Amino acid sequence: MQTKRSGFFYGWVVVAGCVMLRLGLGIPNYSMSVFLIPMCESLDISRAAFSFYSTFSHIMTMVMLPFIGKWFRKYSFKLLLYAGAVMTTIAIFCYSLVSEVWHFYLFSALNGIFSGFLNSVPIAMLMANWFLERRALATSIAFAGSGISAMFVVPLANSIIENSSWNNAFRIIAFIYMVLVFIPVIFLIKVYPSDVGQSQFGAKETASGDTPVSERGITRNQALRTRTFWCVGIAMFLTGFVFMGTQNHVIAYLCDIGFSSDFASIAYSTIMFFDTIGKIGLGLVYEKAGFRRTNIIIFLMFFIAEIVLLFISSAPMALAYAVIMGLCAGIQTGVYPTVINRLMGDKEYGIIYSNEQVMYFVGMALGVPFSGLVFDVMGTYRVAWLLYSAVILLILFLILYAQRMSAKEVEM
Repeated sequence: MQTKRSGFFYGWVVVAGCVMLRLGLGIPNYSMSVFLIPMCESLDISRAAFSFYSTFSHIMTMVMLPFIGKWFRKYSFKLLLYAGAVMTTIAIFCYSLVSEVWHFYLFSALNGIFSGFLNSVPIAMLMANWFLERRALATSIAFAGSGISAMFVVPLANSIIENSSWNNAFRIIAFIYMVLVFIPVIFLIKVYPSDVGQSQFGAKETASGDTPVSERGITRNQALRTRTFWCVGIAMFLTGFVFMGTQNHVIAYLCDIGFSSDFASIAYSTIMFFDTIGKIGLGLVYEKAGFRRTNIIIFLMFFIAEIVLLFISSAPMALAYAVIMGLCAGIQTGVYPTVINRLMGDKEYGIIYSNEQVMYFVGMALGVPFSGLVFDVMGTYRVAWLLYSAVILLILFLILYAQRMSAKEVEM
């Protein structure tokens, strides 16, 4: 029988804490596009040179990821969260001090080292700790916050840049970020249900009354020998490449094709608003439509968004793109935790997920400068958008193939 719980289930407070973490993390991740043009002009650098900040940040995160899953299992979970909160706040504030492009790369690398201590892996592990049932819904909600913050911060940063300087915009962003990440780390997040006298949602008691940790699935070493693992990893690499290659250049692209920076910021905020709706809704869609059908729906929406971006010629089309792109943005944070858990199980979920995330961050590290390079060489982003459209269909194929292989390779 399901473990009894008295009163309110605290796991939903942990979900709210993770939402706040994502509110903070979304600020530097999603607001950089508004800084692209003013910083390029101020530092006298190309868009490709600016975009390499992402490469330094994501490469450092990538280097850390294989260790993060192990560290969160071995050392104090909360202490690692504190370290991430302190060091990423310092890194974001230091962006305001940049006077040479290498300074920007240095602080981005620092941010990349410690952002993984607050981001996908610990959040996914927290959801696995607290939820056995309704995990897809809890995970999709937990990752939803980033779009909300960017929805407000991007127009705010744009206003500060236009009326003051990009340096001051970074200082304001750093303060907002600090508030958003420290509140949940200090007050809201509890690592295990037992910390508050509760048990995992949907778990069953053993004869001793304890709630066992699920052992379904495979270990990391076993996963590395499966096609399932590598298909998901390649799909994550390509997803990071396409998402960040598109997302970090959208504002600049809209300005290039004739829209004002104010409208471009509004369009970007629209993406972030529907990003939040999409991430929350993703868990419900998984529950109602099923695993395979939901994956097909979400990636086809992603494909449609990229095609619409390619042909934008009016404000309504730009806003249509923003709505569709926002609704499918849950691919980045909601789809893959569910895919990895469903296809490879709970046994070493955090470790496997952190290893798969390496591929995602390699893709992000390369995608942003790739789009900048395409613009510098071709004078337009449209060649990149066309390529990305084809890549999205390949990603969908890989996910469906991984599901098929999992049935043969993984014993649950």
